[in-house]
Amino acid sequence: MRDALASRVGKAVLQKGESFFLYDFKQCQQAFLAAYGAYSGDKSHQFYPLQESIEDKNANAVLGTDTIWLGSLEAKRVLVFISGTHGVEGFCGSAIQQFLLSQLTEELIP
Repeated sequence: MRDALASRVGKAVLQKGESFFLYDFKQCQQAFLAAYGAYSGDKSHQFYPLQESIEDKNANAVLGTDTIWLGSLEAKRVLVFISGTHGVEGFCGSAIQQFLLSQLTEELIP
């Protein structure tokens, strides 16, 4: 299964016409949530805003952290991945998360 997944991921990277790399918090958040919305299996989402109501003045977005859970809440094994929550590393982490989410199917998550 590992080889099949690696092959599928490699092809997806090469064939993807659009970039997963975006340039501001709001664009990254919207893309992340769109990828989450496209997943057809069991899932849940929670948004944790910053304690202070800080707004990104460029994007007019409330800043915070979005978390998602894909698959059964009763899972005995889980995979957690986190992107940076500040600075430019957040954009790279967001791109990786969007790509991984675009590849996940209900069959791949036990």
